[in-house]
Amino acid sequence: MVPRSKPRPAPPAARAPAALHLVVGVLLTIGMVLRIMAFPVGARTPDEQVYTFYAQGLSHGGFGALPELMQEYVGRPQLHVLPPPIRLGHYGLMAGLMSVTGNASAEAGALLSTLSSCLILVLVAWLGFAYFGPWAALLALGFAVPSPVDLALARRAWGDELLALVTLAALVAFLEHGDGSRRTVWALACLFLAAYSVMVKETGILILAMATLGLTVAAWRASGPRAAVAMLGAGVIAGLLAIGTLVLAGGGASLVRSALSAASTAARSNPYVLRYQTGGIVYYARGLVLLEPVPAVLGAASALLVAGLWLRGRIDVARPREQRALSALAALVLGLGTAAVLYPQKNLRFLSPLYASLDLLAAALIVRATRAAAPRLSPRVLRITASAGLLVLVLSGVVEHGRFVEYFVRRGIPDLVTPRLVEGR
Repeated sequence: MVPRSKPRPAPPAARAPAALHLVVGVLLTIGMVLRIMAFPVGARTPDEQVYTFYAQGLSHGGFGALPELMQEYVGRPQLHVLPPPIRLGHYGLMAGLMSVTGNASAEAGALLSTLSSCLILVLVAWLGFAYFGPWAALLALGFAVPSPVDLALARRAWGDELLALVTLAALVAFLEHGDGSRRTVWALACLFLAAYSVMVKETGILILAMATLGLTVAAWRASGPRAAVAMLGAGVIAGLLAIGTLVLAGGGASLVRSALSAASTAARSNPYVLRYQTGGIVYYARGLVLLEPVPAVLGAASALLVAGLWLRGRIDVARPREQRALSALAALVLGLGTAAVLYPQKNLRFLSPLYASLDLLAAALIVRATRAAAPRLSPRVLRITASAGLLVLVLSGVVEHGRFVEYFVRRGIPDLVTPRLVEGR
């Protein structure tokens, strides 16, 4: 006989009061409206302009235009301070939106970022409900909706918001894979999304590596070493397919390597990079404290706490779904966060795959702390504490949205670089 799998417990969303669903829906609507309202931008950055140029080439000439763009990039040294035309996953979607909307300007790229940002909000709400409960979903959205960083990214034609969406979608697939239902389908979806992130931005290589490692460990625990080797092989194949697609579309390995080498060499002497995009861990700490200190500090603390509990062997076996989600979120934040700190160039945009995870970790920390304190408090004190906490969250959201307006609308700061935020211009 084939043993029956344990019935999957109803997610917390199924037990949530209707009022909470309504509040979450209102928050989602507000978040989308804020992103649409923030859409117009007076001037585009050089990166946005070159992304638009690449997408226009793909829109007019198809993928066959990419080798020509690559050759032009390699042959013109003045272009080397800008990103090379290697991010096919980003430019391809921009080109598609240009064809659909009939607008071949940078607005197509900005629209892609806005749509990505709105979908991120939906996934944050879903992850909160599914793995941590309705209050965590509400809190996570409370952090994500007014996020100055997310609002700034949502109005630009950069690829960072798309990368954040693909990363979060891969995380969803990874967590669903762990539930035992359609494991193979979810594993393949996770690897596909992680491999696609490689085509959106070079950071995707780390995302694919972490996804492959996580799936390999899960396969080992569930089915033994043979399944783990198969999963590792699947991850390697996914990476080779993504990189191979970029190389073939870009005109060959030699041309792509020359473009990447030229960009790397130019960055080492680029005045903008040297002035605004260099520093250590303080660079990121200072920038996040200036823009959105509450979710950044609470989310980082939650990730470190989860890692500490793992190292000490104190795993919450009573809530396996919640524990698995916490572990995955913490691994993503600590892994990519460490890589971002070690990488010579710095920019708050480079942390885009982490912001939703920080929001969820911060919300989970608050919910778990409240859950631990609840038995020691009277119902009246608990209600007062919860009301005060929600009031603080609302005020924090208002302040954070005000920071977005101040820095990126009124002062018109064009990039998410800490020195410009400190200078206020």
